[in-house]
Amino acid sequence: MKWLSSRLDFGLLLVLLLSCFAALPLILHPQGLPNGADVLYHTYRAALMDRSWALSDLFPRWADVLYYGYGAPLWHFYAPLSYYLTSLLSGLFAVDALGALRILIIICNLSAGVGMYDFSKRLSGRLGGVLAALAYLFAPYILFTLPYARGAYPELLALALFPWVMWRFTLLQTTRSRRDTALAALCLFLVIMAHNLMAVVLTLFLLAYILWHMVTAQIVTPRKQWRIAIYPYTLSVLAVALAVGLSAYFWLPVLLEAGTVHLQNLTAVDQLNYQNFFVWGDVLFGLVPLQDAGAINALRPVTVLGLPQWVLALSGFVGSIVVIVRVWRAGERPILTLSQSLFFGFCALICMVLVLPLSASIWQGLTPLQYLQFPWRLLGPAAFSLAVLVGMNAHWLQKVARPNWQMGLAAAATALILLLAAPLFTVLQWRYETLNTSVGAYLDSEQDGVQLGTTFTDEYRPADVSTLPGPQPALIDDYRDGYPVDRAHAPDGVDIFARDSGPTSNVWDTRADEAFTLEVYTFYWPGWVASVDGGQVPITPSPNHGFITFEVPAGQHTVSVNLTATMPRLFGNLISILTIIAFFACLRFLPAGVPVDRVPQVTQRQAFGVLIGGAVALVGVLLFMPEPSVLWLNTEPGRAPARTEVRYTFSDEEGELARVTGYDLGRTTFAPGDTVRLAVYWQGRRDDIAINYSSFVHIGEPEVPPLAQVDKLHPGGYAMSEWWSPEEYIYDEYEIKLPADMPAGDYTVFVGLYTCALAPAGDCGNGYRPQVTDTEGQSVGDTLPLTTISVR
Repeated sequence: MKWLSSRLDFGLLLVLLLSCFAALPLILHPQGLPNGADVLYHTYRAALMDRSWALSDLFPRWADVLYYGYGAPLWHFYAPLSYYLTSLLSGLFAVDALGALRILIIICNLSAGVGMYDFSKRLSGRLGGVLAALAYLFAPYILFTLPYARGAYPELLALALFPWVMWRFTLLQTTRSRRDTALAALCLFLVIMAHNLMAVVLTLFLLAYILWHMVTAQIVTPRKQWRIAIYPYTLSVLAVALAVGLSAYFWLPVLLEAGTVHLQNLTAVDQLNYQNFFVWGDVLFGLVPLQDAGAINALRPVTVLGLPQWVLALSGFVGSIVVIVRVWRAGERPILTLSQSLFFGFCALICMVLVLPLSASIWQGLTPLQYLQFPWRLLGPAAFSLAVLVGMNAHWLQKVARPNWQMGLAAAATALILLLAAPLFTVLQWRYETLNTSVGAYLDSEQDGVQLGTTFTDEYRPADVSTLPGPQPALIDDYRDGYPVDRAHAPDGVDIFARDSGPTSNVWDTRADEAFTLEVYTFYWPGWVASVDGGQVPITPSPNHGFITFEVPAGQHTVSVNLTATMPRLFGNLISILTIIAFFACLRFLPAGVPVDRVPQVTQRQAFGVLIGGAVALVGVLLFMPEPSVLWLNTEPGRAPARTEVRYTFSDEEGELARVTGYDLGRTTFAPGDTVRLAVYWQGRRDDIAINYSSFVHIGEPEVPPLAQVDKLHPGGYAMSEWWSPEEYIYDEYEIKLPADMPAGDYTVFVGLYTCALAPAGDCGNGYRPQVTDTEGQSVGDTLPLTTISVR
């Protein structure tokens, strides 16, 4: 038993046990996934990758099914690691794409918790590791927004792997070993392959971490020992270089061939303008919002830091500094603890500032930053930094508090983290309990307008495709039947027979009395080559549609098209191959290093305190779960949890269409240039609405053009025609920027609906607007004067 006790990591066991709370959404819903913003995209992508593996294409670049079967280089540009994992999980556990993504969420939860524990225990002991792991895993952005509200599994995977990167690089600075050099490089390689944008952010975070510690090490190192002191940081830079080199086969072609698709769409779409996705301070530092089953669009991103995360991070930072000052006066020099506290404090502050609207000028000036699209993406790195600082509480607990106080405070911190995250344990709108992900079903979804190319911004459409052609029924039927798929389109009088086909190749036998142009229903993209009887012939993309076309001479011939490697791809592959050689050379020639000191176990009182906190949280969740007014809401039909209740009805020619039941407006007095934050609560009046309506908010005076306005394609971002329901309300939030030169005065806030579907063809103008009536049935026109504000 003593041997077992010395080998077991009780802190790690506590993290694994308490991480079960993070699995509650999946436990409460035994199958499928919710209606997160990107869930459908990633589910189809996972199924497409699994199909590529079934066709023995393990590292695909081209996804032939996209865009009605015309294809697109999805895998060339989008980091593929999460889809490799889902394909592997599908094979291991015999599950479909939905099931594989569910398992991936669990793996990410475990990875985030265990990785953060192993990293933080090196900085603040095993108790600090437990607290940091809980703070990170139950940060609202990690726990809820990424896996459920957004369904952004690649980004979740990158953030779940990042603690392992920091752990291995921290160990490398101590051990200076070839083993840790290799493991650090591999961990960073996985992060790079997990998510394009987050890989850049997290790699910069890591480089800043290495540089920070290199500089602080030099400050306290005698000049004669600088060469020895700088050696571990040289190994860290080597590990970063190895990771970048190993992943060169992916990122180098992305950079060099970015112009071959429409990547500029990532920042060109108004709906993804970074200016619309800042987080206001009262939201960022506030409590987790209660989930409301009475809302149609209740599944929204939660963009709060988490109250226990930032409060405990603040206490960890301040407490660490106090302890450092105290022991410094006693003769100790805890440089590492001071360095870590300051670094992660600065990182947390920088991330929080960049999330707030006050950083708009920084985003405007740094164009590359705009590719993040959502400033609140930085909540991930912020959650990491805050979690490390939460772990720093262990320093002052162990230095200042008595053992019994340590137990009580550990219990309080654990319970606080878990209980204040409890409203996120239930996830609403579990829409995709089952999903047909076959090729035919996917192509049906494209034809039905549900999605196109598994993207929202159409960024992976080849550059030569300026006008997207419509679907070809014969081609789609071919895809439904499976290979072979005949993509050829030849003039009348040409005999053509499909000999062979695959995702990136086609072979035909042709016979014609005169030369002709063969059109292939595949979008041209650099790397496609055409051959006639084994000799390469030039390809000319068809006008507008960008199909592969090439000339075939008269007579009988064997013609083919194949996707080959371009110079950037070959160069990237070569760098990766050379890096693999260098990787094993490092394992052979680098020194074995020095052993790392063992971190003491958590004490019995500390472990008991964490367990008590977990038990209190469990009792609280079980006690309040049946009562919707405490942790969850279920607003009754016809009502909405608005600060100000009103009742105005919008009617079209078929009767009552929708109703505004309330609104939230924090204040009514503003200065020119301020932002008016308004939330409108809509209630459907019938569920047979046949057309889509857009919504607007105008600020100004009656009968004159508005001075400020915001329009939305659909109210709340979700309320397409089939979503309106008398049973649930729609939460519709607006941020209206007032002009900097807006004259002082009182102005009306107008709200309305409009559609071009009922306007004359080609002459939408202001669109068709439903009529508005008040509670007494009196008409107020086609625009609702909701409230007034003052500009001073």
